Amino acid sequence: MSSPLQRKEKESLKEDKPRVVYVGDLHLGNYYADILSFLQLLHEIKKREKKVDEIVFLGDFLDGLDKYSTQNYKQFPETLNMQREALKWLVELIEMEFQAKIVFILGNHESDFRGSLVDVELFEYRYRNVKFVREYVDKNGFYCLHMISPRLRGSAQVFWTPEMLNRAKSILMSKEQGGGRKLSGIITAHVHKGLSLVQQSSKLFILLPSFLRSPYETAENMMYDPSILLINENEIHIYSKSFNELDVVKDFNARLLSLIQEDREKALDLELLLRNASSEPGNCDEWSCLRPLKGGLPEVVEVEYCNRRFRVGKELYEKIIHYYNATGSGEKVARELGISRNLAYGVIKDFKSRMHNNNSTW
Repeated sequence: MSSPLQRKEKESLKEDKPRVVYVGDLHLGNYYADILSFLQLLHEIKKREKKVDEIVFLGDFLDGLDKYSTQNYKQFPETLNMQREALKWLVELIEMEFQAKIVFILGNHESDFRGSLVDVELFEYRYRNVKFVREYVDKNGFYCLHMISPRLRGSAQVFWTPEMLNRAKSILMSKEQGGGRKLSGIITAHVHKGLSLVQQSSKLFILLPSFLRSPYETAENMMYDPSILLINENEIHIYSKSFNELDVVKDFNARLLSLIQEDREKALDLELLLRNASSEPGNCDEWSCLRPLKGGLPEVVEVEYCNRRFRVGKELYEKIIHYYNATGSGEKVARELGISRNLAYGVIKDFKSRMHNNNSTW
C-alpha cells in the first residue's frame, strides 16, 4: 500500500505531464476565417485546463499572399502588412493567456514565408517562445506536419483515405527508423472538412479541420464543426463547437482588424473580445478520445448493453470507435452508421473496459 507521500508524488507527476494543443488551418488574413470560433475554443481550454505547455499550429496559420486567384477579394486590406500584424497579435495573445511554447509549422499558404511575409529569424529573436518549422515531433511523441501529400487538395479532402493512411504509415516508419525513437502517431491538417481519427497498430492518425469558411456554403457542402485537440501523455481531449454564422465571422474579423491597428491592448484582452462579439459562443463540447489497445482485437467481439448481447465483427467494432472518437457521442455514432443505440453503446462500453484492463498508453 502506497504512503500519502508516494500518492502525492504520483499526483504531482500526473499534473506535470506535457499538455500540447493542436490547431488546424487558421488562415489569418482571410475575412472568411472563423477566428471567433478559434478564440472561443481557446477560451474554453483555458477555463478547463490548469496549464498548456505547447501550442502547435499545423500550417496555413496565415492565408498567404497571391497563392490562388480567388484569394484577393477575401483578404484583409493591405494584406501583407496586416497578416504580419495579425501574427504578432496571435503570438502576444497566447503569451498573455497561456505562457506556452508556440510552434508554427509552415504550410502551403506559407510556402513563400521566409521570403516575403515575415523575417523568421527576427521574429524568433523577438518572441523567444516561438519556433517556425516544416515538421515537428512534440513532447508526447507525435509527428506533426501540415499535409501528408502535396497532391491532396485540402478543400476537397474529408477523411483519411487508404492512400493517405498508407503514405502516413510510410512516413512514420521512416521517421522512427531514422530517429531511433518510437512515435505515437501523426497529427496533420490541410483538410477543410471534418475531424478524423484512425487508430491502427497502436498508432493514432489525426486530421484536424480548418477554420476557413467558404462564401458559397450550402447545406450540402457545409463544413464540419471546428475543433482543437489537446493531448497529454495518456489522454486526448477534443474541444469542438458549431461554426458561427458567416455574417458574424466577417463582422468579428473586421472589428478585430481595427483593434489590432488602433488599440492593441483591447485586441489582447480575450475576455473583452468574446464579450463584444455579436454572437453567443454556443456549446463548446469536450470529450476524451479512446486510446488504441495493446495487442489488438479478435475477429468477432461479444458485447453487452442493457441486458442485450451482440456479436460484432472487428471491422465494425473499430469503425464504431473511430466515429465515437470523432464525435464523442454514442447517439451520433448510431445515426451515422445506421446501427442501434444499444449496439453503439455496447461497443463503447466494451472498449473502455478493455482499455482500462490492459492499461493502454500511447
